[in-house]
Amino acid sequence: MNIEIKDVKGNYKEISVLCDKFRKAIFQNRIEDQEGPPYTENYAKYIFGGLKYNIGAFYDNKLIGVIGASSVNGKYNQKNIKISGLGRVAIDPDYWSKKSIKEELVDYLIEKIIDGKHDVIYAALLKKEEQDDIDFLNSRGFGLIKGRKNSEALIKIVGREGLDLLKGARKMNALEYNAAKLVAGLKKADIERGKILDATSDDYDQVIHLLNNFSKKYPLARIWTKQEFVEMVNSVLDISSWDYTKLREKYPNTPFGGFFKVWKEGNEVLGAQLYYVYEVRMEVDTVPLGFWIFSVFKDDITSDEKKAFISTLIRSMKGGVAVVNAELPYYGNKDFDSAGFMGDQRPIALLLKPLTDNVEGILEERIKNYYLDIIGYNI
Repeated sequence: MNIEIKDVKGNYKEISVLCDKFRKAIFQNRIEDQEGPPYTENYAKYIFGGLKYNIGAFYDNKLIGVIGASSVNGKYNQKNIKISGLGRVAIDPDYWSKKSIKEELVDYLIEKIIDGKHDVIYAALLKKEEQDDIDFLNSRGFGLIKGRKNSEALIKIVGREGLDLLKGARKMNALEYNAAKLVAGLKKADIERGKILDATSDDYDQVIHLLNNFSKKYPLARIWTKQEFVEMVNSVLDISSWDYTKLREKYPNTPFGGFFKVWKEGNEVLGAQLYYVYEVRMEVDTVPLGFWIFSVFKDDITSDEKKAFISTLIRSMKGGVAVVNAELPYYGNKDFDSAGFMGDQRPIALLLKPLTDNVEGILEERIKNYYLDIIGYNI
């Protein structure tokens, strides 16, 4: 079987068709309990457009596999490094028996990343569900870091109303419903100073500064440039321009689209939250979910104040959103715990492949915490 591997950057229509077919097969085989967001052309552009590399596998001019990777600046023990995150893999289910397709994609992309003068590649995989992929990456020089993961995905059911939306979208028995009801309650904490506002470009520098403070706290961290930050924010806000006509008829109380909120006192940004609201396919029906991209706060903000900010944003979604999924939470999970969030209970393995002397010893060091964009390995 002759496979052609080449760049597919910008080919979002073909990517969307492949990814939608892949997700349906994953769900039908019950590898996951939800199908996930519909892979429209717009959604494929959002997911893959922000990545440096989009690589495709073709057979008879048909796209049968895709993989992506990021390229960002970072720091390792205060040394400037270049980091690439590997992921967003999808293989046409008709070719799942051909394991070499994924292997060829990964090998090709690793060489591209090396040619791009990166210092380290990382990949985040589910320890149980993606063990075969972990074993393969181990064979390609990736190693599991010895520290604990602190970027756990967190979820929060948005009140009784959110639970009822969730129940209607999936097969939930009485026992599951009653158990979920215990954790669906909303906290009543309110912010006592400042206001939560829509962010403007005048706020961006302050938020970037807060995000880049993580590099002073953790040995391995991403560093945001102004251009990268603006591109990311614009890609999320652009989600508001998608066509929600049918969804709004079905869910009239749901604020579909992308949002960037800042908590300000005067001209000072105390906290910020970037997120979007979109539909997710489950067993019976689709349901609106909130996806929080990042949360960040000033260092002197107390735990009670963080809880109040988080709780206020969650309550603003009451009646229109079933669940909030914090994809890259602020690194202080106790603040999210106090606002009613739970871990998604699926342990993630962070694998690293060192490429240069700038990250020498990184696999042996016990990294307690890190700040990286956790890109799902399989879409």
